[in-house]
Amino acid sequence: NKCLERILNKELAISFKIAPEKNKPSLINIEYRNNETACLKVFKLQNQLQGNYIESFAKMNLKSVYDHSFKFQKDERFLPHELDFITEKNKEYGKYLFIIAENKRLLDSLLKSPSIYIENNFAFYLVQVSDLDVLTTKRMEGIEFLVRDKNSGQPLSNVSVTVFNDKNPTVLKTSKEGK
Repeated sequence: NKCLERILNKELAISFKIAPEKNKPSLINIEYRNNETACLKVFKLQNQLQGNYIESFAKMNLKSVYDHSFKFQKDERFLPHELDFITEKNKEYGKYLFIIAENKRLLDSLLKSPSIYIENNFAFYLVQVSDLDVLTTKRMEGIEFLVRDKNSGQPLSNVSVTVFNDKNPTVLKTSKEGK
């Protein structure tokens, strides 16, 4: 029965309530069901990633910057739960990969696997830590970008924005209004 299978499945998800910024902690929300443990690892990407499409973590040059293990109360009712967690401050700008898995063994195997689509019961989030804030708006004529200084809120002109569409990058420059 698909309904019973869905209820009994182990689930993990990760999202940000406060996105990572330089020299500030971030607030992560972890959603889980039917898990008693989880392991979170944060890595800084040491090489350029082409787009945000990830096939395998093994192909990435990762530097471990943070890890934490969680122990959850056992729930016999199969209900979903969530937990907010504050991470350490990010010390540098760059791309960071947040991975959460049921346990350290699974997380370590994910890092060596030729494909992330082989395993279940993990989640990941790729985030860029920078002083830029990019807002996107969908318009009738396409997508509009507004690039601002994250600290002042001022629009930034002549900034290159790379848009990945089906893995084909297109580089756009912002106007004096930051669009």
